[in-house]
Amino acid sequence: MDKNIIIKNLSKEYVMGKVIVKAVNNIDLDFEKGEFTVLAGPSGSGKTTVLNAIGGMDDPTNGKILVDNVNICELSNSEISDFRKDKLGFIFQQYNLIPVLTAFENIRFSLDIMKKLSKKEKAIKVEQIMEEMDILEYKKHRPDELSGGQQQRVAVARALVKDPEIILADEPTANLDSKTGETILQLMKRMNVEKNITFIFSSHDKRIIEFAKRVVWLEDGKIKNIENR
Repeated sequence: MDKNIIIKNLSKEYVMGKVIVKAVNNIDLDFEKGEFTVLAGPSGSGKTTVLNAIGGMDDPTNGKILVDNVNICELSNSEISDFRKDKLGFIFQQYNLIPVLTAFENIRFSLDIMKKLSKKEKAIKVEQIMEEMDILEYKKHRPDELSGGQQQRVAVARALVKDPEIILADEPTANLDSKTGETILQLMKRMNVEKNITFIFSSHDKRIIEFAKRVVWLEDGKIKNIENR
């Protein structure tokens, strides 16, 4: 299968007073297209740092990250912005919905940024993904009128609506009860299978780990073990 993400000699250091903290310590890792993988480990293991580096949100101290054979560590700010806009979808623990916009408008916002579709085309895509995520009936609701699970469905739909190659999800079930969390994971797994989207999670949630096709265990910024299923 195609390797659409290749990480080589990745390191990230932070200076805290007189101490240098190695959040990620010289790791090699790759991801095939269509993976459903979890970066797992305790707090401070480096999993979120790796996820942020893949998303171009955190510059590594050393190493390179190839996405479709392009080293994103060498891109300019505008190029990295285009990379995130065109190839990535993000799902966060805190949902990060815009409070003054309806669910429909929050999802459409991803397409507005791309500036590629007409108003009618965007409406069709948004309603289609909302129907797939079973939230179409909430299209006129603002975030404060939705439950946590409904907000996370909107966040997932917002990430998926632009048909990204890669979804990066940082602790996406942390604020959800077990039943809602499992429903969200089932939805994401279905999208992974049907659309062949690469899903990479940062999490220590056992529910996500059980769903994964592969688990990369991190400890003290290094890969401790890789579990293929």
